[in-house]
Amino acid sequence: FVKNLDLGLAGKETMGIVPAKGSISDEKVAEIRGLIEKHEFEKALSMLQDELAKNPYDGILHGWMGVALMEMGNASQAASEFKKAISIAPENPDFHNGYGYAMLSQGNFAEAAASFKDAIRINPKHADAHYGLGTAYANLGDVMSATKEYTILKELDSKMADSLFKLILRGGEQ
Repeated sequence: FVKNLDLGLAGKETMGIVPAKGSISDEKVAEIRGLIEKHEFEKALSMLQDELAKNPYDGILHGWMGVALMEMGNASQAASEFKKAISIAPENPDFHNGYGYAMLSQGNFAEAAASFKDAIRINPKHADAHYGLGTAYANLGDVMSATKEYTILKELDSKMADSLFKLILRGGEQ
């Protein structure tokens, strides 16, 4: 999940989002991402909680909190953090994508599909969102729509497309 996520660096304009003053530094984002990638979730959560206490309206922080919670297997809390991030920065496709994966993990395939569609509306070339949408469709039994996402994904990321194709053949599940 983390390797496909690009929540951006806090000090830079990312996908049209200009971070609020006092946002987390690029260095902190890199440090948090590194902790998550090394599976040092408790350290990452502690750092995120400290930063959120100072910057409660920082969508990037809520997004990374969602990522850490997803990686820990807590999709319900992750969904809540992604929802907060979306409310702060609704035009960030990665927040919608993260929320979609949280919904997939909870078996809420219709809501996952809606969130992936939002991510794709914002960034039509978001390969991970196309994969997630195809996964949601496959789990809903909508093979035609899942196959459409596979076709789009072939142009964006052939490895992800192959993985989605296998999932469609199995009839869903992640």
